[in-house]
Amino acid sequence: MTINTIHFEQLRNSEHIQFSKAVKHVFGEHSPETLHVQNQYDAFSAGIEKMETAFVSTQGNVLTKALITEDEKRDSYLIGIIKVVNGYTKHFSDEKVKAAERIKAHIAKYGKRIDTYNYNAETASITDLIDGIETDVELSKAVALSGIADWFAELKASNTEFNRLYESRAEDEATKTKLVLRELRDDSVKQYKELIKYFEAASIMFPSDVYDTLTNKLNEFIDKYNNLRRKSKSDEEDVIS
Repeated sequence: MTINTIHFEQLRNSEHIQFSKAVKHVFGEHSPETLHVQNQYDAFSAGIEKMETAFVSTQGNVLTKALITEDEKRDSYLIGIIKVVNGYTKHFSDEKVKAAERIKAHIAKYGKRIDTYNYNAETASITDLIDGIETDVELSKAVALSGIADWFAELKASNTEFNRLYESRAEDEATKTKLVLRELRDDSVKQYKELIKYFEAASIMFPSDVYDTLTNKLNEFIDKYNNLRRKSKSDEEDVIS
């Protein structure tokens, strides 16, 4: 019996890893040493672990000290503005009270604690909040009357800088990690082929029913993954040929 060909080039990274882990499990159940493929199995297993680690890294948000610092800065500005506005609602001047209440109502539309939102949600909320002030004449007047226009300007600048850092850092790290992942994936394919080559050679040199049993299991997995179909272009984003 021969082992079918697996079309790695059609698999997404996650599918590649899942398939490889299934192969690792099947070989592990049948004792690689007894099958005379221990060295090849160890190399293949180590390669899969490295690839999985790199893949997981690409899925997470990359945070830097600068990013965290900028987030703390915009949070501080926002909290400060809210406290000042709340204070002005108790002002002796009716005009300033009305201005503060107008600003407070505008901020309230975005929730009670914008600073606790996840990064993307907070960025979007602050952007919309400031845009609303800049495009609404009455709100702009209220902010000017309250003497916090410069504070909002700083909040806007900090929010813009945070977004720049977030996007550029994430893009840079994602590119680097994807290049590493591509190399690890290529290595994984070579290691798999080496494992199968030695396995098939051993099955001829040391005939045993266990080789047929394992071949059948492997072919089941191979047929399953070869039958996978891409549903859309977005599904092919991490397919590496």
